[in-house]
Amino acid sequence: MNGDKAGTFRPNYGLTREELAAVLVNFSGVELSNTKNLLPFTDRNSVSEWAQPYVKTAVDKGLLSGDAENTFRPHDVATRAEVATAIVNVINKQSK
Repeated sequence: MNGDKAGTFRPNYGLTREELAAVLVNFSGVELSNTKNLLPFTDRNSVSEWAQPYVKTAVDKGLLSGDAENTFRPHDVATRAEVATAIVNVINKQSK
């Protein structure tokens, strides 16, 4: 983990869903999508530019998903349940 763009780690701050996407993609070792703005979510324009390829890759690889309203909520803090589910998804993908 590298921290934010200023190089600050911020261990006492919550991890956003777009940050979680980056962590999962980097950890899992999957190839990063070079495609931007092809996200299927209604709030796709809210995803930070730097995070777009990570979110796209995490969603395409089944590591993360949107919610029932077809939104990704990129700036929401990831819940424990979302993080746990994502970790299980990474483990399942790596064991195949």
